[in-house]
Amino acid sequence: MIYAAVVPHIPRAPDPRVDPRVLLGIFVGGRSSRMGRDKGALRLAGGASLIEHLEARAADAGLPVQRVGDASLPDETPEGPLGGLRALLRRAEEQGFDFAIALACDMPHVDAALLRALADAPPADLVDARSDKTPQPLCARYATSLLPTLDEYVAEGGRSLRGLYARAAHRSLQVTPALLHDWDRPEDVDLPLAPTETP
Repeated sequence: MIYAAVVPHIPRAPDPRVDPRVLLGIFVGGRSSRMGRDKGALRLAGGASLIEHLEARAADAGLPVQRVGDASLPDETPEGPLGGLRALLRRAEEQGFDFAIALACDMPHVDAALLRALADAPPADLVDARSDKTPQPLCARYATSLLPTLDEYVAEGGRSLRGLYARAAHRSLQVTPALLHDWDRPEDVDLPLAPTETP
């Protein structure tokens, strides 16, 4: 049965233990054409790259991390986020995880509390974070049991992550817009960068 439900995002203290149920995948393979350079490699004032910054938030949330879209886990077909999700869910299933969180590498305000809220949400095929009615499929938790549906969707020509919603039982976490602010263009950068960086 397809359904949608909205539950509030309530900040909570991060759990320092590693969660054996949920693998966090940070999507690093985008072209960054509008930024003009690799977004994930941008260094913040403290010296960490965006990717490293999010890996630290994952550690705070007690979540193991897998980079998606680089040599350690290349995208499956089709190239891009949908192929990255297929690769992530397959890796999560192989390693015994029940769920995987897909997270874009250009969302520096995502915090440990939000990651834990996604990890701890009630069971569903798909649980996303959103600040309005628009889903954010790259800040979302997917069940590994969704893999056959995802493979079927791709085989039928599906290319959009949002197109998967019509085939999945899904829930949403309502969050403040600032948490989901992404760095798509240079003018989107809203945190101090390392002195040598120019977005």
